[in-house]
Amino acid sequence: MKNINKIANTIFAVLTIDIEPRDFSKKDNTFSFELSDKNLDTAPKFLRLRNPKTNGVMDFEFFKEDKDASGEDTYGFWYRTKDKKYKLLIIND
Repeated sequence: MKNINKIANTIFAVLTIDIEPRDFSKKDNTFSFELSDKNLDTAPKFLRLRNPKTNGVMDFEFFKEDKDASGEDTYGFWYRTKDKKYKLLIIND
C-alpha cells in the first residue's frame, strides 16, 4: 500500500510556482504571467501558487484555453480556484 501511495503522489503531484506582487491584479483577483517567466514548458492541469514571503499557497485547476480564430494557436491558459474567487492566466509566449 505504501508504494501505491508513493506512485499516486508522484503522478498527481501539483506543480508549485512562486509568485511575485507584480503577478497579481487586485482589481479582478487575477494572477498572470508568461510561461517562460516561470520556466514552464507547458500548462499543467493543476497548479499551486506560493507566496515565498508568507509560504501561503493557493491551488488552481485549468478550465479553458484562449485560442485564435482558426483554433490552431493558443494565446493563454485559464485556471481558477475551487471557490472561483481567484483566476490565473498563463500567457503562451
